[in-house]
Amino acid sequence: MGKRRRRKKDAPAENAGAAQPIATAGAAPSAEPLIKKPAKDGKGGGKKGKGKGRKEEKKDEVAFAERVRRQLDFYFSDANLRRDKFMRATVDAGEGFVELATLLTFNRLKAMKVTEASQLVEAIKKSEMLELNEDGTKVRRDFAKAPKEEMDPVARTIYVEGLPLAFGIDEIAKFFAYYGHVKLVELPHHRETGEPRGFCFVEFALEKEAAAAADATDGTWPTSLQDRHDGKTLRVMSKQRWLKHTQDYRDLQVKSRGSKVAETAPTESASNSASSSVPETEKSTQEPAWLAAVPAHLREAVAAVA
Repeated sequence: MGKRRRRKKDAPAENAGAAQPIATAGAAPSAEPLIKKPAKDGKGGGKKGKGKGRKEEKKDEVAFAERVRRQLDFYFSDANLRRDKFMRATVDAGEGFVELATLLTFNRLKAMKVTEASQLVEAIKKSEMLELNEDGTKVRRDFAKAPKEEMDPVARTIYVEGLPLAFGIDEIAKFFAYYGHVKLVELPHHRETGEPRGFCFVEFALEKEAAAAADATDGTWPTSLQDRHDGKTLRVMSKQRWLKHTQDYRDLQVKSRGSKVAETAPTESASNSASSSVPETEKSTQEPAWLAAVPAHLREAVAAVA
């Protein structure tokens, strides 16, 4: 009997030792039953496992609120308001305020699974540039915290051509974030098909960030991207340089049209005889010599903004 009593006294010490491997559950097969034993009284491993799951959920909630906060900040940013006519009109109509119910209809927020005004409220509370009205149904930009920018955005914007067509705005922003704070990505699409046109504009917070991005990526193909079979590389330049190229291209177009008028002006009969000597199929495919010398990327870019 005395022997049995000694075993009973030793039992608590054995169970106390068994609780130690819980932190490394799954490391060894013997650890599994030891984790399950304390769960009989509702304590121990079961509760800890639940706590660990809640911790991960909390992380996800914080990350989600941060993504929503960034998107809301962007809606009210100078970079977006310069180009988003609807948002600008909505802000003006509400004297700076926008209804949360209106924001819930925005496609970008829908894609992020934002369905409740409470989700917007949580994100706005984390923003350093936005504020809610008294009843929490509207939001506006606090210009005391986030004054309007006076700097010309063209000087800190780059033109990028040659990125994978599968790249969306998020992928482009993430790619160029290595060189600085990306404030805006404009990604033109074909009107008929909705497909990307193959180039974009990236606006940075600072001019030196834009210059660094252009210098580092122009004429290269990043190792982080899948290899191209055609051997082409990225074509990157400042937006100022791109604007000059497009203006030169348009000037050539005007000059070419003027020369065509001058060539056909002398007499109607001469015009008719000249045109009759060129087959109809050839007329439709011929292009001026100067146009053949213009790089294809400039033709495409000018057509997109024409």
